[in-house]
Formats: sequence, C-alpha cells, structure tokens
Amino acid sequence: MSDIVSILKHRSSFDVRPIQQDSDPFMAVASLIVDWLVQKEDSYGGSPIAEDLGVDAPFPRAWDYRMPEDYYGGDYDLDRWPALCCASARGLDGEVDQWVVEYDEPDTSHDDRRWHSTICLQRVGGGEGEEEPSPACRVSVQSVCRPLGEGAAPLPETIATPALVRSIIDLPWYKSTIGPTQLQTVPNKLSAQTFASFAEALVDPERRIPLVLFSTGSDGKVPEQAKQLARRAMGNANVYIADWSDEQIASQVETLFARGTAAGEYACPRNSCRMYMPGVDLTDHNASRSHQSWSRQEMAQLLPSKFAERLARRFIPSQPVKTVADLRRELGEPDMPAPSRGAASDGFDDGADPYADPYGDPYLDNPYNDPYDAPYEDRFGFDGRGDGRYGDDFDDGYEDRYEREGRPGRGRGRDWDDRRGFGGGRDPRGDDGYDREDGWHR
Repeated sequence: MSDIVSILKHRSSFDVRPIQQDSDPFMAVASLIVDWLVQKEDSYGGSPIAEDLGVDAPFPRAWDYRMPEDYYGGDYDLDRWPALCCASARGLDGEVDQWVVEYDEPDTSHDDRRWHSTICLQRVGGGEGEEEPSPACRVSVQSVCRPLGEGAAPLPETIATPALVRSIIDLPWYKSTIGPTQLQTVPNKLSAQTFASFAEALVDPERRIPLVLFSTGSDGKVPEQAKQLARRAMGNANVYIADWSDEQIASQVETLFARGTAAGEYACPRNSCRMYMPGVDLTDHNASRSHQSWSRQEMAQLLPSKFAERLARRFIPSQPVKTVADLRRELGEPDMPAPSRGAASDGFDDGADPYADPYGDPYLDNPYNDPYDAPYEDRFGFDGRGDGRYGDDFDDGYEDRYEREGRPGRGRGRDWDDRRGFGGGRDPRGDDGYDREDGWHR
C-alpha cells in the first residue's frame, strides 16, 4: 500500500448573493474563476488555456472546456504541465445551473508536489426571510496538495487559503453568506456602531459558522493570532476584535457578558480568545463549556501561525466538494479513463523519436504557419519530453526559428529545440510558491 499522503489545504462552501436584485451571482463568480485561471496560465506565457479562455466572451466555451482533451478530472501526474477540466449541467430552462472546475497544477517551488483545486458552482434559491428571494450561487472550493512518488519529502500541514476565495468573498456588489451570517476576509474590529450586530449574530439560533472573538490588552494591539486565523479560516469562520483600550467597547463587552449571570460564563476577558460555536444561549450556565477559550499565556505556547492552524482545521467542512466525475454520474454519463502515456494518448509509438512530429511539420503543413492550430501534442511537446511549455524564452525561440527559415516571426510559438521542460525559467509569482506560511495559496 502506498504511503503517499495528500494534505487538505482548504475547503469551504458558502452562498454568494447579489446586493441588487437584477444581478446574476452565478455568472459573476464564473467569470471571476475564468479570470483566475487565465491569470495563472498567463504568468507562464504561451498557454492554450489563456489563449482559449482569455477572451472577451469565454462562455459558453468554458462550461465544458478541457486541456488536454483526454483529461476528465482527478490527479494528473503524467507530466509537469497543468491540466484543466470543466463540466456543466443545465436546468429545465436550458440555463447552466451547475459548473464544476478541476485544475491540477505543479508546485513551482517543489518539483515533487502538485496542487489540485476543485470548484463547484450551483444555482440556489433566495435567502432566508427575503420577501422576494434573490438568486444565489453556492460556491464550494477545495484545495489539496499531494507529493509525487513515495520518495517525495513530507508535506507541511499548513492551511493555505486560495486567493480566489478572498476574491469571491470580496466581489463588489455581492455578499457571501453562510446561513444568515455574512462572511468576512479580515478581522472585524468592533466599534460602538457594529457591536450590536455582533451581539445579535452571537445568539442567533440560525447561525451556522463559528465566531472567534479576540480581546486585546489595555494597549489595544491586535493579536497576531487573530490576523493569522482570519486568513486560514476564511470562508468557514469570522474573526472579531474587542479593543479594551476603547472604553465604550470595554463597557459593551462587560454589559453583554455581565458578571454574576449565566452570560458571564461566556465572557472573553482581556488578552484572551474565545471560540463561539453555533448555538450560544447566554441564559444557560452549563453550555458555556462548549465554547472554548484561551488565555494569552495559553496562546503563547504556540507560534501564532500554529495556533491559528489548529483552530482553522476544526472549522473545515467534512463534506467533500463535488468533482467532475460526481457530476457526470449525476447526469448518467459514463466514467472516463484517466489519461495515459500510451501511443493513443501521446501521439507516437514506443521506440520512435520522442521529439519527432507525428502530425508533420507544423511550419510546412499549417497554411498559417501557426502551431496553435496544430494538435495539442504539437504545441507543447510530448508528455513533457519536448520543449518548455511555459519557458521565459517561449516567444524568442519561435522568432529565431522563423528568422532562420526566412519567414516572418509571429511571436506566438516556441523553440522546438528547447529541451529544458516545464519550469525552465523563474516563476514570476515569486520564490515562495504556493504553500506560504502566512496562510495564502496563490
């Protein structure tokens, strides 16, 4: 049995609702996801995904897009290229009401790791208590990091929230909610004007997400643990700050959690943190033990990032995100085999020159002298054994070859003699790659 262990880095599920009734959150989030994919692919240069989806109107093409064409989701370990599979389902009105995206990509800092992102969008009904229910989009996101091969180094268990999640929650003209609670992407420092809404959310019987309150000392300094937790628990919990240097806030906190009453058992004193799970009843003495608290001394026993990680992992939903295979089974479509390295997939027979072009010379056979009109294998080499798919010298090599052959360069190809493979150049997104200690997965 293999000892390879994948690490779940993030999982969340929430609803995106329009602030204005005439807005379509499903299309707004879908467009944001396409922009995210194109930005990732653009950072390398020469990507067919960026070429195909980085246009003014990526839909309907994006609904059921695949690259490579024989990739139907799941782990993609054949080579060092990213792989993308999208699948959609339509309702009775013919409108797309489900969209699943699986994006499998190499870790730019570690050759022995890959990342797999799964995103599912579903149209759902209006919010609870709305007189005129507005359309909503349920967004589910999952990010997993896995090692390649049994000899790969162990993976750190760092929680890494995809930047996409923050972009969705912060999407202008929309609000992201779980139940009646609106999600936040940063610690909410309570003020005299916002404290009442916090107190109301705290005891709301319909609340479904944890609220974590950090109380400062008399200096009013925001604990680093609060900042770390807001990043790592994003989409699953909200973080609040009670500034005890603010006399009005201190008074409101003391009034809400009055000493000598049942509510006092739920207090979050100065220099402490308390996690309020759903179901707070400030009149129940005994239930306060279900809402754990930590003093400053207890929090200091761990690094702020480690404290935040342990807490954030407790908030991760247990329900996995729907995959392309799940959606296909719902639609009664057959399971598709995984891509293979066989001749049917890679375009050449065993023993043949791995760099020979089985489709002919694209420079001679293509009337437009454009290899992007040739099959997928022609564009990027065979299973990573050809040239660098996203190398920094992608365009230069193409220009050089055209100039050598006396043809005008078009600046869109690659150097067919380049053997460096994927990742030959420095990743423009930075040396920190994806698995950052500050809780972000780019």
